Amino acid sequence: MAESQSPPKSVVIADDHELFREGLSTLLKRLGFRIDASVGDGLSALAAIREFLPGYAILDGSMPGLGGVAVIESVNAEKIAPAPKFLLLTMFNHGHLAADARAAGAGGIVSKDDTARELETALKSLTEPEADGFFLSRTFREEAEAYLSGELSTLTPREREIMDAVVRGATTKEIADLLGLSVRTVDHHRERLMRKIGAKNTADVVRFAARTGMRMD
Repeated sequence: MAESQSPPKSVVIADDHELFREGLSTLLKRLGFRIDASVGDGLSALAAIREFLPGYAILDGSMPGLGGVAVIESVNAEKIAPAPKFLLLTMFNHGHLAADARAAGAGGIVSKDDTARELETALKSLTEPEADGFFLSRTFREEAEAYLSGELSTLTPREREIMDAVVRGATTKEIADLLGLSVRTVDHHRERLMRKIGAKNTADVVRFAARTGMRMD
């Protein structure tokens, strides 16, 4: 009996440039994707994701109505499930876009200045079952990583340790025991940390850690 072929990977494409969408569709079909919808604005992308529940969504970072990050945030807010894996495309190679995309839950970001081969690499990384990292394309990587590391560069090693513990859900007493410090000293470091990153509460600290890609091993 002949082996059955794997079902095609379903995807929604959203970009306000029709020629770009057509070229992307051709590449995706060659890689074994099924195009559920190809649309030109963020609201249409959100509607298509609701309707088709695709495995993947490739979104332009800047579109009429809703940009790519806003679409992802809307999917999260509506608790659409199963949610697709997201890849953001952009012509603006700014580090803060990578931070925003990562915080929203995208699986990666690719510059439109990159080659088709780089985009193909991003798509393959996204489709790996064990994929849990964040893909930065070659053109994007240097500036984006400089931005992300720059946000953390103002924190002392001790403040980073405390942020890591806070994100894990540790109490002040538990952090003090873990690091061999007094509760008062932990409170001091925690206050300095929150002031530096503009956090008002623990939820803000967790969001900052997610946005800057801190790894909690």
